[in-house]
Amino acid sequence: MMPSQAAREAAGLIADHGLAKKALQDKEGRFCHNGAIAMTVGGGKWMLFSHPYFEVLRTSQEILAQQGIRLLPHEYSNLDSTSAEDVMLLLKHAAEYLE
Repeated sequence: MMPSQAAREAAGLIADHGLAKKALQDKEGRFCHNGAIAMTVGGGKWMLFSHPYFEVLRTSQEILAQQGIRLLPHEYSNLDSTSAEDVMLLLKHAAEYLE
């Protein structure tokens, strides 16, 4: 799977299931930034350590830094002020950057 596809599909997972806070996936089936990427890359199974996973994380962190946000993607995702839409936009932006 290409990193751009992983980012786009991860945004779709959050759109479909919602945004989890402080968990890769919560009891309600929602996903955090990293959890959505890991589930997408793994084709429905957790795959945390792979080239596409790390590329999307790296790109998300670069985008946040360009916006003056000095947090890791999972830290940003876990903020109370960060919405599902915010994380979906970050992932979509990462997908565009990775194409």
